Amino acid sequence: MPPFRFLRNERLKRRKLIDEAFTKGKSIAVYPIRLVYVKTELPEGAGPVQAGFSVPRRTFRSAVQRNRIKRQMREAYRLQKNLLTDKLADTTGQFAWMLLYTAKEPLPYATIEESMGKLIRRFLKT
Repeated sequence: MPPFRFLRNERLKRRKLIDEAFTKGKSIAVYPIRLVYVKTELPEGAGPVQAGFSVPRRTFRSAVQRNRIKRQMREAYRLQKNLLTDKLADTTGQFAWMLLYTAKEPLPYATIEESMGKLIRRFLKT
């Protein structure tokens, strides 16, 4: 399996896990992305991390803008998640991630990609 795929079982979809991440989870922020995560038991075959992405409707009224930003965030995550899977493959437990876009305006992809890399490295230090 190529390392740069973002499979369906790696996406965070369960409402219960998303709510748990926001209520019991910890947070790391690297502008313009904030990571809210919780250590949990994920379904069989899910891998070490399931990730979900969110862009606030209050800030970006246009669905086109929200979807574009989410696509950019998913792409940045997809290209850098191999850092995560390599480090977390031998650890016990799994993580549910919610990645939130916090900027007030759309930023270039290079900025999003750079902050995603910093965010992943900061998470691995914790």
